[in-house]
Amino acid sequence: MRFFDRLNIAWKIIFPSHASSRRSSNARIAKQRLKMILFSDRCAVSDEAKRKIVDNIIHALSVFCVLLLFLKF
Repeated sequence: MRFFDRLNIAWKIIFPSHASSRRSSNARIAKQRLKMILFSDRCAVSDEAKRKIVDNIIHALSVFCVLLLFLKF
């Protein structure tokens, strides 16, 4: 499997489409979490690297939200 194929799969796991998020049953949430765990295990990424990735995503989203709030007022 090529790098971009893996990246596409990871993107779909981490950021599911809006259609699938409408029905957020416990089973669907558990399945999504299991996919994330299996994906991270296959990538053999260290826990520290995963934490940095999550922190970077959270930081980017928080900056985006602040900008949206600023632009609304």
